[in-house]
Amino acid sequence: MDNPSVKYGLMAGFVQIAVLLILYFIDSVFLLTYGSVFEYVVFIYFMVKAINFIKLRNENYISFPLAFRTGWLTYILAISITSVFTYILLNHIDVSLGDQLKQLQLEAFEKTADLFKLSEEEKARQLDYIENNNPNDIKSLAYSLPVSFLFPGAVIAVIVALFKKKERVEPQS
Repeated sequence: MDNPSVKYGLMAGFVQIAVLLILYFIDSVFLLTYGSVFEYVVFIYFMVKAINFIKLRNENYISFPLAFRTGWLTYILAISITSVFTYILLNHIDVSLGDQLKQLQLEAFEKTADLFKLSEEEKARQLDYIENNNPNDIKSLAYSLPVSFLFPGAVIAVIVALFKKKERVEPQS
Protein backbone atom coordinates (compact mmCIF):
# COMPACT_ATOMS: atom_id res chain seq x y z
CA MET A 1 0.00 0.00 0.00
CA ASP A 2 1.70 3.16 -1.21
CA ASN A 3 -0.51 5.78 0.44
CA PRO A 4 0.48 6.15 4.11
CA SER A 5 -2.81 7.84 5.02
CA VAL A 6 -4.73 4.82 3.78
CA LYS A 7 -2.30 2.31 5.30
CA TYR A 8 -2.20 3.91 8.74
CA GLY A 9 -5.86 4.95 8.65
CA LEU A 10 -6.87 1.32 8.10
CA MET A 11 -4.49 0.20 10.84
CA ALA A 12 -5.84 2.80 13.27
CA GLY A 13 -9.44 1.87 12.50
CA PHE A 14 -8.90 -1.84 13.04
CA VAL A 15 -6.71 -1.37 16.13
CA GLN A 16 -9.44 0.83 17.59
CA ILE A 17 -12.04 -1.86 16.86
CA ALA A 18 -9.85 -4.33 18.77
CA VAL A 19 -9.57 -1.85 21.67
CA LEU A 20 -13.35 -1.32 21.68
CA LEU A 21 -13.97 -5.06 21.75
CA ILE A 22 -11.52 -5.56 24.62
CA LEU A 23 -13.21 -2.76 26.59
CA TYR A 24 -16.64 -4.17 25.70
CA PHE A 25 -15.75 -7.59 27.10
CA ILE A 26 -14.12 -6.12 30.21
CA ASP A 27 -16.85 -3.60 31.14
CA SER A 28 -19.42 -2.07 28.81
CA VAL A 29 -20.00 0.96 31.06
CA PHE A 30 -16.26 1.69 31.00
CA LEU A 31 -16.37 1.39 27.20
CA LEU A 32 -19.24 3.87 26.95
CA THR A 33 -17.69 6.26 29.45
CA TYR A 34 -13.99 6.24 28.54
CA GLY A 35 -13.75 4.51 25.15
CA SER A 36 -13.20 7.76 23.29
CA VAL A 37 -10.05 8.50 25.31
CA PHE A 38 -8.46 5.33 23.96
CA GLU A 39 -9.78 6.21 20.51
CA TYR A 40 -7.90 9.51 20.39
CA VAL A 41 -4.68 7.95 21.67
CA VAL A 42 -4.85 5.35 18.88
CA PHE A 43 -5.76 7.91 16.21
CA ILE A 44 -3.02 10.37 17.19
CA TYR A 45 -0.44 7.59 17.30
CA PHE A 46 -1.26 6.47 13.75
CA MET A 47 -1.51 10.05 12.47
CA VAL A 48 2.04 10.64 13.70
CA LYS A 49 3.18 7.32 12.17
CA ALA A 50 1.77 8.30 8.76
CA ILE A 51 3.40 11.74 8.89
CA ASN A 52 6.72 10.25 10.00
CA PHE A 53 6.59 7.77 7.12
CA ILE A 54 6.36 10.58 4.58
CA LYS A 55 8.89 12.67 6.47
CA LEU A 56 11.44 9.84 6.33
CA ARG A 57 10.89 9.42 2.58
CA ASN A 58 11.64 13.14 2.16
CA GLU A 59 14.99 13.25 3.98
CA ASN A 60 13.35 14.18 7.30
CA TYR A 61 11.45 17.15 5.83
CA ILE A 62 7.71 17.68 5.52
CA SER A 63 5.72 20.82 4.86
CA PHE A 64 2.83 21.84 7.08
CA PRO A 65 0.21 21.31 4.31
CA LEU A 66 1.49 17.81 3.54
CA ALA A 67 1.72 16.89 7.23
CA PHE A 68 -1.80 18.23 7.85
CA ARG A 69 -3.28 16.43 4.83
CA THR A 70 -1.59 13.14 5.74
CA GLY A 71 -2.70 13.26 9.37
CA TRP A 72 -6.21 14.40 8.57
CA LEU A 73 -6.83 11.75 5.92
CA THR A 74 -5.52 9.12 8.32
CA TYR A 75 -8.01 10.36 10.93
CA ILE A 76 -10.91 10.49 8.46
CA LEU A 77 -10.41 6.88 7.41
CA ALA A 78 -9.90 5.64 10.97
CA ILE A 79 -12.92 7.44 12.44
CA SER A 80 -15.10 6.26 9.54
CA ILE A 81 -14.18 2.62 10.19
CA THR A 82 -14.66 2.99 13.94
CA SER A 83 -17.98 4.82 13.55
CA VAL A 84 -19.43 2.13 11.29
CA PHE A 85 -18.32 -0.55 13.75
CA THR A 86 -19.81 1.37 16.69
CA TYR A 87 -23.08 1.79 14.79
CA ILE A 88 -23.22 -1.97 14.14
CA LEU A 89 -22.28 -2.77 17.75
CA LEU A 90 -24.92 -0.49 19.28
CA ASN A 91 -27.75 -1.18 16.83
CA HIS A 92 -27.30 -4.80 15.78
CA ILE A 93 -24.88 -6.73 18.00
CA ASP A 94 -25.80 -5.48 21.49
CA VAL A 95 -28.82 -3.17 21.50
CA SER A 96 -28.69 -3.01 25.31
CA LEU A 97 -25.50 -0.92 24.96
CA GLY A 98 -27.59 1.82 23.36
CA ASP A 99 -29.93 1.71 26.35
CA GLN A 100 -26.95 1.90 28.73
CA LEU A 101 -25.59 4.88 26.80
CA LYS A 102 -28.95 6.62 26.99
CA GLN A 103 -29.03 6.03 30.76
CA LEU A 104 -25.52 7.50 31.10
CA GLN A 105 -26.64 10.52 29.07
CA LEU A 106 -29.68 11.02 31.30
CA GLU A 107 -27.53 10.81 34.45
CA ALA A 108 -24.99 13.26 33.03
CA PHE A 109 -27.75 15.67 32.02
CA GLU A 110 -29.34 15.55 35.45
CA LYS A 111 -25.97 16.34 37.06
CA THR A 112 -25.19 19.24 34.74
CA ALA A 113 -28.60 20.79 34.03
CA ASP A 114 -28.40 23.06 37.07
CA LEU A 115 -24.99 24.36 36.00
CA PHE A 116 -26.57 25.75 32.83
CA LYS A 117 -29.48 27.24 34.78
CA LEU A 118 -32.10 25.63 32.56
CA SER A 119 -35.75 26.25 33.32
CA GLU A 120 -37.91 23.29 34.29
CA GLU A 121 -39.53 23.45 30.84
CA GLU A 122 -36.14 23.34 29.10
CA LYS A 123 -35.03 20.45 31.32
CA ALA A 124 -38.21 18.51 30.54
CA ARG A 125 -37.83 19.14 26.81
CA GLN A 126 -34.19 17.99 26.85
CA LEU A 127 -34.96 14.89 28.93
CA ASP A 128 -37.79 14.01 26.53
CA TYR A 129 -35.41 14.39 23.59
CA ILE A 130 -32.80 12.11 25.18
CA GLU A 131 -35.39 9.49 26.11
CA ASN A 132 -37.14 9.43 22.73
CA ASN A 133 -34.25 9.66 20.27
CA ASN A 134 -31.54 7.25 19.26
CA PRO A 135 -28.20 9.08 19.09
CA ASN A 136 -26.74 6.05 17.35
CA ASP A 137 -29.08 5.67 14.38
CA ILE A 138 -27.95 6.00 10.77
CA LYS A 139 -29.26 9.57 10.54
CA SER A 140 -27.18 10.65 13.55
CA LEU A 141 -24.13 8.88 12.12
CA ALA A 142 -24.59 10.62 8.76
CA TYR A 143 -24.67 13.97 10.55
CA SER A 144 -22.02 13.48 13.23
CA LEU A 145 -19.36 11.73 11.15
CA PRO A 146 -18.65 14.66 8.79
CA VAL A 147 -18.74 17.05 11.76
CA SER A 148 -16.13 14.91 13.53
CA PHE A 149 -13.89 15.23 10.46
CA LEU A 150 -13.59 18.93 11.32
CA PHE A 151 -13.79 18.85 15.09
CA PRO A 152 -11.80 17.21 16.51
CA GLY A 153 -10.24 15.64 13.38
CA ALA A 154 -8.92 18.72 11.59
CA VAL A 155 -7.96 20.36 14.88
CA ILE A 156 -5.88 17.35 15.93
CA ALA A 157 -4.34 17.19 12.45
CA VAL A 158 -3.34 20.87 12.65
CA ILE A 159 -1.71 20.38 16.05
CA VAL A 160 0.17 17.24 14.98
CA ALA A 161 1.26 18.90 11.71
CA LEU A 162 2.56 21.93 13.60
CA PHE A 163 4.75 19.70 15.76
CA LYS A 164 5.93 17.46 12.92
CA LYS A 165 6.56 19.96 10.12
CA LYS A 166 10.11 20.66 9.11
CA GLU A 167 10.57 22.86 6.08
CA ARG A 168 13.65 22.86 3.90
CA VAL A 169 15.69 25.99 4.26
CA GLU A 170 17.09 27.14 0.97
CA PRO A 171 20.61 28.55 1.23
CA GLN A 172 20.79 32.30 0.72
CA SER A 173 23.03 33.38 -2.14
